[in-house]
Amino acid sequence: MQKNEQQPLWIQGWVKDNFSQAIEQAVMDAEKKCALDFFPVVVKSSSTLGHVFPLLSLVFLSLYLGAVFFIPLPNIGVWTGGMHALLMTILIILAYSLSENIGLARRLTAKNDQAYSVEQAARLAYFEHGIDQHPSILIYVSLMERQIVLLCNQDVQIKIKQVLFEQVLAEALPLLKHKKLQKALCQSINGLSIALAENFPLGEKPHSNALNNKVVIKNQ
Repeated sequence: MQKNEQQPLWIQGWVKDNFSQAIEQAVMDAEKKCALDFFPVVVKSSSTLGHVFPLLSLVFLSLYLGAVFFIPLPNIGVWTGGMHALLMTILIILAYSLSENIGLARRLTAKNDQAYSVEQAARLAYFEHGIDQHPSILIYVSLMERQIVLLCNQDVQIKIKQVLFEQVLAEALPLLKHKKLQKALCQSINGLSIALAENFPLGEKPHSNALNNKVVIKNQ
């Protein structure tokens, strides 16, 4: 089992030490209530963030040049140009460091682009992990956008109402926005298993459990 110190740095502010174990246990408990597999995936970001670093660099350098125009640095002879270059280099390094902050990246990315990227990335994960081949539900969480997508195959979809997914998301998204990732996932998995137990009852044979119970964590 993974411990918090073994998790990627970008997720450590979102999880507790027992995160992987807690999610795996939640999936195991859910699959004892109904004949469905639950497959949680957590990614750092689904959106393309290549624009964040150059945008921050442009802003910082523009502010610097504007400041120098109104408040020029003391003239230190041949070293003046080198001083300007050094200060601008420091600003570029700062821009690069800040571009790794997912909270800032979210504010610099259009909401429509975020929603589209998360939806497309969730669908890719849906097929990549074979969710379409089993009676199962993908729970896809993208931290930068603070969004959750629930996907299932057609055999599952025809037996449930779309309002169920909407209700689960309505309860989980506020938790995710407060960085309560573990609670949001556990609550979603448990809520879905209870709501779907009647439509997908456990049979006499043990549930096949075709998908891994462990949460997938990806620096996407």
